[in-house]
Amino acid sequence: MRITEQHEQVASQQRGAKRQNKEFPLLIRDDGMLFPNVPLVAKKSNFRVYQGDPKATLKDRLQYLKMGGLRKAPQLVNVEPPPFDVGKATKDEILLFARDEFGLELDPNKPVARLREDLVAFAKTFDSE
Repeated sequence: MRITEQHEQVASQQRGAKRQNKEFPLLIRDDGMLFPNVPLVAKKSNFRVYQGDPKATLKDRLQYLKMGGLRKAPQLVNVEPPPFDVGKATKDEILLFARDEFGLELDPNKPVARLREDLVAFAKTFDSE
């Protein structure tokens, strides 16, 4: 009997169902046990990808699970606030920014567009000093 395209495709799918993921070869179960990352195991809900040390102790693997699958504790990357955008700021934000950054009390009765102009003009003179 000859092997047809259909037979070859079915055989390929069966081989793929048993093939271990090369990028992330291990899965970890909720109790800290490690398993190979194959499609039949990966689709179960109590398994997730394991990126830690395969030779880690059970205690270390459980700690890995507690930290949400992170190897190290999360670190803040950018703690600086974003730059102040005068064009998008509201009236209250402009008044607060002018007071906090420059010690400038702007007139709250002016329209927003006028407050923006005043703040930009003062900032330019402040930078030139």
